[in-house]
Amino acid sequence: MRDISNAETSIAGDPIGSHNRPVQFGSGRVCGEDDCATRLSIYNADPYCSVHGGRPHLKSPSTRRRRRPSRRIEVTTDDLTQAAS
Repeated sequence: MRDISNAETSIAGDPIGSHNRPVQFGSGRVCGEDDCATRLSIYNADPYCSVHGGRPHLKSPSTRRRRRPSRRIEVTTDDLTQAAS
């Protein structure tokens, strides 16, 4: 096995743990809306939860794409009797 720890084969990079950490906004915060007891994430800058906050795209529930209805037709026994005669 080759020794790749020398400077000729090393690549430059930041030391582990030196990257920018996300901003934290304190723990134990609660949504500012009256009668809402939702605990806010320490990473949520908004004083409100996602339901009461100022982001309209988060207020509506996500919707799944629906399948097209199948093209089924209803066949009754009367239809089968008429087709047989």
